[in-house]
Amino acid sequence: MEYQSLPLKIPMKIIIIVLSVSLPLLAACVDTKRLTKSTIESSETTTETTDTIKNLSKDDIRKRLNLYFSPLVENRDFSGVIRIEQKGKLLLTQQYGYADWEKFIPHSDSTLYSAASITKGVMAATLVTLESQEKLKLTDRLVRYFPSLPDLPSLTIENVLQHKAGLPRDIAITEVADNYNGSLVKWLSANPELIKVANKKQYSNVGYALLAELVQEVTQQSFESVGKELILTPLCMDNSFISIKEASDFISGAKPYTAGPEPLGVMSPIPSGPEVGSSGLITTSADLSRWIQAIGQGKFSRLFDYEDTLGSIHVAEHNGEKYISAQGSLPGYAAEAVYFPETGISIIYLGNLFSYPVLSMGTTLKKLLDKDWQVSSESTVIREDLTSHHLRNQGRYQHPDFGVIDIKHEAKRGGVFLSMPNMEEYWNFYLTPIANGAFHMRAFNIMLTPKAGGGFMSKQILSHDKFRELDVDKI
Repeated sequence: MEYQSLPLKIPMKIIIIVLSVSLPLLAACVDTKRLTKSTIESSETTTETTDTIKNLSKDDIRKRLNLYFSPLVENRDFSGVIRIEQKGKLLLTQQYGYADWEKFIPHSDSTLYSAASITKGVMAATLVTLESQEKLKLTDRLVRYFPSLPDLPSLTIENVLQHKAGLPRDIAITEVADNYNGSLVKWLSANPELIKVANKKQYSNVGYALLAELVQEVTQQSFESVGKELILTPLCMDNSFISIKEASDFISGAKPYTAGPEPLGVMSPIPSGPEVGSSGLITTSADLSRWIQAIGQGKFSRLFDYEDTLGSIHVAEHNGEKYISAQGSLPGYAAEAVYFPETGISIIYLGNLFSYPVLSMGTTLKKLLDKDWQVSSESTVIREDLTSHHLRNQGRYQHPDFGVIDIKHEAKRGGVFLSMPNMEEYWNFYLTPIANGAFHMRAFNIMLTPKAGGGFMSKQILSHDKFRELDVDKI
């Protein structure tokens, strides 16, 4: 499951996709003149270094980072690592919070993180590489490889890569329980009505997970193995791999968190279904920097032959300068990579605490080196002790985005939580008490303020000068 900014018309869902996992194939790491390899040894990075970027010294940038991120760490709304390079030379890495908050284990250059939808770029690179080997064509219809699928003109590899194939976003948890048998091909073949006429872009995690089955069909090896052999190893991403598991399942893997009750201020997130293809990349900050540099330097130029760049990779401008970026998020993890081709600057974020700052992380990173940079005023909301004023607003409500929700005090868990009826295991968020009986849903920066006649006013803070208000009525 991937988090994105609201508004949401339907509740976010969980994908549970069971695919085989095999050992990665070994292939030689090949350095190129464009790509600089560094070696991870414990927490030290042995790359060439630089002292300034855009007339900003290392200390200047570190000061900016601390001004913005340190208050967020104090409020338990940020945890992770920032890495900045220019033309393959390291300027700095800066760690905040902990890779393991219970044991107070800090982040390091060797810490592993789940990079979520950044995997989609690896999938796209894998497919264009297979196309160059004449093992498939991006224009092929999927029915060529899976005869049981509907033979639709829109159901092509290139359309799936662009989220234009009419495929559903996720698999609902009810489908997993009742109908899903571990194969997306079989599931979609049995439920062809789920594939809509493609008349607009519709983001689909299902589509990229389906492409993992395509890679296996074409190569007779898992996407985990093929992606490692064709993409990660040649790019010297030696500490990265693709897995159905999360980073926390591996040595040096950061544990996932979301905003939680005191005294720790964080808690384990709702569970995430494994999503090989749409997700699954596990990486370090140095390796993610290599990835975005390779993309930005045209290593896989075929990805840019379309109006919508393949692999959920974004191309735009910031202050007149072109940049390439990729982002991903899962419950408890977030990743952002930005590369400016003209200056060769890459800025990387990998984190293990899902709270509202990650929703605008791309903008935050792009502005970091601006001449007129100023610390954002979006930061911390003052917490209050839980009072009877808060507790009397427990109940069941109708939220325009989430649907039916329950707000209730759970003393054993240490606070008030928002959940969906009968789906508490999969949709459950801590509500931080703030002034006047209101709550702060920190995961999405939503203030729930009690109304005089009952119910809440839901106010989502989108930026320092933008917000969205909705009425939440009691049922």
